[in-house]
Amino acid sequence: MSKTISKATAGALIGLLMLTGCGASKPDKAEVRKGLVTMLSSNGAIKDADVAGEIADCMIEELYDEMSAKTLNAWADGKDLTDPDDAAKVTATSQKCSTEALTN
Repeated sequence: MSKTISKATAGALIGLLMLTGCGASKPDKAEVRKGLVTMLSSNGAIKDADVAGEIADCMIEELYDEMSAKTLNAWADGKDLTDPDDAAKVTATSQKCSTEALTN
């Protein structure tokens, strides 16, 4: 039995991995929270770190399972980048979470 694979087989496997999104894993919630707090605090809109933390916690609780790895990885890096497929959910949830945090 040969332990080599053909170039065609290797190419097919690589293509399959690319299509299934293998390698684009979600960061853990703690990483996302840290990046969100940084992002919320750095844009000047939220000056209180505790409020930024409340908003981040709410957004993670509401969105983590539904968000793409692309969005979550950007947030974990402190970047305000949202996958277009996630944008509507993010907008609605960020408004809800901000309102709740600012009125408590």
